Amino acid sequence: LELQSNTVKRHELLLRVLDETDGPQSPIQVLDTAERLDAVYDIDLWVVERALQLAAHRPDLRLQVNLSGRSMGDPRLTTEVERLLDRYGVNPEQLTFEITETALIGNLSEARRFADRVRDLGCELALDDFGSGYASFRYLRIFPIDLVKIDGEYVVELVGNPQDQVLVRALVQVCQAYGIHTVAEFVQDARTLRLLRELGVDYVQGYLIGRPVPV
Repeated sequence: LELQSNTVKRHELLLRVLDETDGPQSPIQVLDTAERLDAVYDIDLWVVERALQLAAHRPDLRLQVNLSGRSMGDPRLTTEVERLLDRYGVNPEQLTFEITETALIGNLSEARRFADRVRDLGCELALDDFGSGYASFRYLRIFPIDLVKIDGEYVVELVGNPQDQVLVRALVQVCQAYGIHTVAEFVQDARTLRLLRELGVDYVQGYLIGRPVPV
């Protein structure tokens, strides 16, 4: 939800694997299995293609896709993204890649190459779970970030926690100085939403805005 216009302008795509009873399995369990089978890149690429198929039918959609550190460091990925953009005739600005600070650690040179290539293609880049690591502010200086997603840990108790309020306000001010938009995750009630609006956050997501539903 964009707070300035009070309209939903972005959607995050989540991948859920159904078990035999059609119930979603734990994402952590699925990712662990994918890592073990060396299938993470293939899964990420499948999700990217599904996103572009959706975007091709809905030019108004702006979709955000999570990428693993392993895929981000794979030189094949950006080549495939470029091919898929051409194949489906999608405006690159409709696609935002979300990467976590954890994925950046130890992969800085590969991550920078990926980030520069993604921006060259016209896609956007979001830094997910911002504030969960020790070097977050450094990444704002060295990566071409469009969106920063404030870790839900600082949002769930925001109304009653002055320390979290100070931190979120500082994060917003830093991002504004760099020309980066902010997104608050895990927004679950109207009081938190009002406070985030006062603190200058640009976007919010969470159960108050909408629960995950099948595409």
